[in-house]
Amino acid sequence: MTFPQIFPEIKKVSKEKAEQLLSKLETLPERKIQDAFRDALREKGANRITERKHDSSLEVADVEDFVLRIGQEQFSFAIIVKGYKSVRGSRVRYEDIAHQLMRAYQRTEPNHVILALAKYPADGVVSDLVRYGETIGNRDLVILVEPVDLTKFLHVKRII
Repeated sequence: MTFPQIFPEIKKVSKEKAEQLLSKLETLPERKIQDAFRDALREKGANRITERKHDSSLEVADVEDFVLRIGQEQFSFAIIVKGYKSVRGSRVRYEDIAHQLMRAYQRTEPNHVILALAKYPADGVVSDLVRYGETIGNRDLVILVEPVDLTKFLHVKRII
């Protein structure tokens, strides 16, 4: 499963256009990104997409367990969003996301966890994500959305 399979409309935005818009992620609040996902998922008919005004200690994921039909199959998902200002440093480290990833999976065991990052992952993060997926029996558990694809998505949704 890939991000463009879930949101094929992002294919309309060129990589060059997305790269021109990347700097807009630096000032975009994480909540705005989360809300864009909620709105887009409602449009696609996903179930259990609820509003959230603020995060709490009970949070499992930024967009908790929902089911979406893709083609002829239904898949369950959770979404984790890491906004530009929510991570220190120039890149996202595995340590920045591991606790939320494990919690998102352990609570509802979705088919996939969408991990949307406003900063690029540090070296080794992709390998760590695959390794974590393998330990729970789903090598492709995490669908990584790097900044350029996140920018394409937000541009299509008229956020940036």
